[in-house]
Amino acid sequence: LVSEIALANPGEGARGTVAWLAGGSIVRVERIGRSESGDVRLVLPDAESASESSTESGAHEVRVPLPDLHAIVFDARRFIPLATIEARSVRAEGDRRWTPGLVVGDVDRAPLRLGDIEMPGPMSVEWEVPAGASRFATTVTLPRAMRVWGDCVVTFEMIDGSGGVVALDSRRVLGDEPSQRVVLALPAGGAGRVLRVGVLSGERGPIQDRPVLESPVFLVDPGASP
Repeated sequence: LVSEIALANPGEGARGTVAWLAGGSIVRVERIGRSESGDVRLVLPDAESASESSTESGAHEVRVPLPDLHAIVFDARRFIPLATIEARSVRAEGDRRWTPGLVVGDVDRAPLRLGDIEMPGPMSVEWEVPAGASRFATTVTLPRAMRVWGDCVVTFEMIDGSGGVVALDSRRVLGDEPSQRVVLALPAGGAGRVLRVGVLSGERGPIQDRPVLESPVFLVDPGASP
């Protein structure tokens, strides 16, 4: 019994304006506008569309209801979701000798590829920072099911190419304050920068200390090569 089949073209780095549509389609867009009926007009490059109408320039135009346009990013090379980067290091913290792995959301189904990342317990995780990235943003949330006993501190640090460590921020999440918005300005540097995110258990120990990084993303400066 086959319950689902997913078809995909070979992987290709996103560029330019990209839109996420209802049904799972992800398309590159040349122009965007509004039709007289109120639908969204998307002009797509010829090679990426099999639409019913064509423009004089050889591109194709599709019209979609506004609710079917789930997300759009106007410069995909500046927008790098953390969930698309494989962690280079995951290790237990505190008294733990071992920790479960990260639980990473399905980036292929998430609008803007912004998959959430669950950190199951006291741990320290490192990711390489994309070249040219100047900012990092996420919302640290303790899931509702973890708010009875959950109480932890989530830390953010930058490791530069020479191994120096810079503390960027730390946020405590617990039942009374389960969600914290984090926006970080990243210290400048060349290749080799690393973002380290840690989970430290609070007063109640590690029970239910399973925070989630919601929609974590790097922003790359214009002109930089990610």
